[in-house]
Amino acid sequence: MTTKSARCKFCNVPLYVEFDEECLTFIRNESWWLSLAACNQCADHRTIALNFAEKAGRIGGRYTLLWNSGVRDGEKIEKIKTSFERLSKRFVGIIAQHYRQTNYWDPGWLDLLLEKPHRAKTIFLAHENQMRREAEKFRAERLAQTE
Repeated sequence: MTTKSARCKFCNVPLYVEFDEECLTFIRNESWWLSLAACNQCADHRTIALNFAEKAGRIGGRYTLLWNSGVRDGEKIEKIKTSFERLSKRFVGIIAQHYRQTNYWDPGWLDLLLEKPHRAKTIFLAHENQMRREAEKFRAERLAQTE
């Protein structure tokens, strides 16, 4: 085993990546593989965030199909709205915990999901990116204060 140093793709923490000796003979661009490295915490978080976004996309697809078929009220629509609300609250909680931010869920976010259900996956991932940028900005401000 050969150990190489790298940085986490998401949080930039230093990492050590182990390559098998046989594997190194087949790898043409070692730096490209090292650029994909992620710490366990960030990799797990990214997997969870993508799973939530996929679920939101499926719920949005069902809502769009029902809406386009003429169903405007009823038990099915209410179940989908409840599913969106529960999923979005859990998603925001997990994202806030990962980035060490305040867990705030805005009901307007649910309205946006119901207004554009076909874009639910994109909305979830955009919200995650916004919280990541806010956490990076806060971290930079805190670092500037300590200097």
